[in-house]
Amino acid sequence: MRTCVVVALVAVLSVAAHNDGDQGSTRVQELIDLAYASCRRVCLFRVKSEAICERGTFCDFVAHTEEEHTAELLEIWRKADFNHDVVDWAITDTVEWRVRTKNEDPETVAEQLKERLTFWQKTLQKEL
Repeated sequence: MRTCVVVALVAVLSVAAHNDGDQGSTRVQELIDLAYASCRRVCLFRVKSEAICERGTFCDFVAHTEEEHTAELLEIWRKADFNHDVVDWAITDTVEWRVRTKNEDPETVAEQLKERLTFWQKTLQKEL
């Protein structure tokens, strides 16, 4: 649990320190950092293996998302007013889905993330 707090704190501090005036790239980095931190936290809870949950293994779909789907996800997140909970909920759903289906294809998992992010963004809008 302490590791998760440290990872989240480092991600937040990294985003704050990296703010170079380019709001777009800062938001992208913030989204990716949030996604990795959430993925790792949920992975550790579900899989219970530090080695599997490290960046670049279980959460490799986040890197694929960063490379292939950043603009789409950033737009969905913008519609949710950059709410961190929306990213956390979407990642949690996606990791739970990945564990349940045992799907290893980064593109399919990235599409699932996009779907869940859209779902939570729309759910949040309905509540407001």
